[in-house]
Amino acid sequence: GRRLAAMADPLPSTGQVPPCFVVQSRENPGISFTWSIPFSATSGIDAASYRASKPLVALAHLVAHQGPGSLSCWLQKQGWLPDNLGPKVTAQAPFSTQSFAIWELKIKLSQQGLQNWSSVATAVFGLLAA
Repeated sequence: GRRLAAMADPLPSTGQVPPCFVVQSRENPGISFTWSIPFSATSGIDAASYRASKPLVALAHLVAHQGPGSLSCWLQKQGWLPDNLGPKVTAQAPFSTQSFAIWELKIKLSQQGLQNWSSVATAVFGLLAA
């Protein structure tokens, strides 16, 4: 991702529901979630050490995993993911600043998945709460 030196956090403050965007397109239906993740000192760890530990990379790998028991596998069993090749669930931090990063989760959906986008969102929040 791209790193910026200083920038005001464009998303709502912590404790608010993150923006959820449903993209309705015949060629590429999907849903994306975007969070602002603050880089602040937690548990006695300074912000630089916290960023260096790459917690968003670890979270992205856990959420976008495609093996048995994964979100991707469950969504596929529901018939909510398209049959085309390539990853259907992706997560990344496209850029970060000294004080926060933007973290995105994108899910490509079948037309049936698009019709059930609220259940897809519920599954995402259930996974993150686990």
